[in-house]
Amino acid sequence: MNEAPILHAEDLTVTFPSRGGPLRVVDNVSFSLGQEKLGIVGESGSGKSMTARALLGLVPLPGQVTAQRIHYRAQDLQALSPAAYRALRGTKLSMILQDPKFSLNPVQRVGHQIAESFRLHDRASRKEAKEQALDMLARVRIAHPARVFHQYPHEISGGMGQRVMIAMMLATKPDVLIADEPTSALDVTVRRQILDVLDALIADNNTALIFISHDLNLVAQFCDRVLVMYRGRIVETLPAHALHASQHPYTRGLVESLPQLDDRRRRLPTLDRARL
Repeated sequence: MNEAPILHAEDLTVTFPSRGGPLRVVDNVSFSLGQEKLGIVGESGSGKSMTARALLGLVPLPGQVTAQRIHYRAQDLQALSPAAYRALRGTKLSMILQDPKFSLNPVQRVGHQIAESFRLHDRASRKEAKEQALDMLARVRIAHPARVFHQYPHEISGGMGQRVMIAMMLATKPDVLIADEPTSALDVTVRRQILDVLDALIADNNTALIFISHDLNLVAQFCDRVLVMYRGRIVETLPAHALHASQHPYTRGLVESLPQLDDRRRRLPTLDRARL
């Protein structure tokens, strides 16, 4: 990338203690994020979500994060106090978690949860925050914003809950949005709708996106560039449109294990990890 990166990590490592000694769940990962949609793919346990949490300062104890450099624009994130990191997460860096059932506060109305972002970060009045929250619900294409504003998370569908999460995380127009499996629990039709909403909003807000997913077909269609992770490391970086033509053995294994409607094989191949 010719332009200065928005987010840059160099030799990012996350370790957890174990009986056998420190366990590296993210191992010397280095990459930069520009004004793009960057996909991160890999199997469960490959380090995708932990990489994202490390960038946002959200790795729980006793996990330890080390790096040569973690920069947001020219700002050294490792030098920030906890309070400064929290302020940055709320305004410039945001993250959509996997399942709104577990991410939304079950005892607070969804509209109030969105309005809280405006009150906390923009110092908006209660009335202004409500108006802005209603506007965000409309922007994520919820048909009846005023009704949904007063509903609790258990009263809305999974697709609507994911739209609420998108509205909440994009309320402050962040520079960087990390979406961790935002469509994993949705059916194909709703998944496409959610991606259309997300795509439109990040374009309107000029937001860079890190999109974490197991779905290689989805990432190939939706993203600009892809990082492939295996056992905590980035094993390949390539344009998203070239994902299915990759020659790396791990990426080839992931691609070849995908079922196809016209595939006549009796059994799908599995990864031979001994050769990786």
